[in-house]
Amino acid sequence: MLTNKKLIMIVIVSFLIALVGCDGEENNENNPDENLPPDSLLEVSAINEGIIEELEGIYNQIEERREEEELKLERMEQSREVDLNKLNNEQENEENNQLPQEEEELVEEIEEGWDELESEVEALHQSWNEYESEVNLKPEQVERIETRLNQMTEEVADKLFLVALVSATQFDLEVAKLYGRYDLEGEAEIKEAKASTRKIIFLNRLQIEEQKLREEQHIELERLKDLYFEIDQSLEGEEENKELKKLEEAIEDLETAIKMSEDDEVIEVKGELILTRLEELEG
Repeated sequence: MLTNKKLIMIVIVSFLIALVGCDGEENNENNPDENLPPDSLLEVSAINEGIIEELEGIYNQIEERREEEELKLERMEQSREVDLNKLNNEQENEENNQLPQEEEELVEEIEEGWDELESEVEALHQSWNEYESEVNLKPEQVERIETRLNQMTEEVADKLFLVALVSATQFDLEVAKLYGRYDLEGEAEIKEAKASTRKIIFLNRLQIEEQKLREEQHIELERLKDLYFEIDQSLEGEEENKELKKLEEAIEDLETAIKMSEDDEVIEVKGELILTRLEELEG
């Protein structure tokens, strides 16, 4: 009799273990962490981020050189006004000996940057082709993304660093939407918001007509405000709420700066602050 009871207990325990095992398998199948973006998409984002950083580096190098030249001319004018001819001659001789070498080094650095950029763009095409082969995307979505990618490729080849920056953000904006396919709360919206903010900043650097510039910036600003609402709806938690409040205030500051047609530098500073807030949310 005791043996029969033991046998029954073994059967019951075995059944329970099997049942728990099945539940565990079902939970694994429904685990949202399994629906993550593939490495190819992560590489697309990472490579394009590197391209944007490289283009910004070229822009900053050229801007620094331009500011140095302006400062040098300003100092020369001041020197003439106080009639320091001897000092001027000594400074000019010293500068004339140094500047050609500085300019040559700058040209070499920028050329190296362009060579690296062309390699990165080629790698971007490869990663995009790999991702496209792994998933089923709508033809119109593929066309939009590849149009942006090809446009940026041509602009990099032509060394048009400012318009290439804008195109890189347009490409980034389209790629960001792909993250909505995966179970990453707020990720797609945060990436889109970063791309829109960057576009506002980079448009600011282009020499385009003032009215057209503000119209383009207002379009991106409205997109940014809509994306903030979506981010706010998707993220929960006390810490996230604090960060979201900072982001909201930063967006309001940028909107005020654009409406008041503030100095370009002010708009860039406000935009950079939004990028910082978004990176904090992205973690």
